[in-house]
Amino acid sequence: MVGGTLCFMATETEMLLYHLPEVEGSSVRRVTKCPFTSPLQDLLSDSSFIHALTESGIETYSSRGLAESLKDIEGFSALNNVRTLQIKDIKME
Repeated sequence: MVGGTLCFMATETEMLLYHLPEVEGSSVRRVTKCPFTSPLQDLLSDSSFIHALTESGIETYSSRGLAESLKDIEGFSALNNVRTLQIKDIKME
């Protein structure tokens, strides 16, 4: 089960991204604040990115929705569920 919903709100000058959790005991978190380089004209989003069309061009931001949802899933630990990279000595002959 996914841990929540991602919600974004935008004005002409900035966009705010919030995570709305479905897990009991979790609270709403602001994920990020993105200031636009020029006034906003339109927004388009998909599962991974949010594209902002501004007067000076297109700006693309990562939605970070999956990462925020993983924080609320039972049994997921950001410290224990990470696989470390082990580098072995390489001998040059």
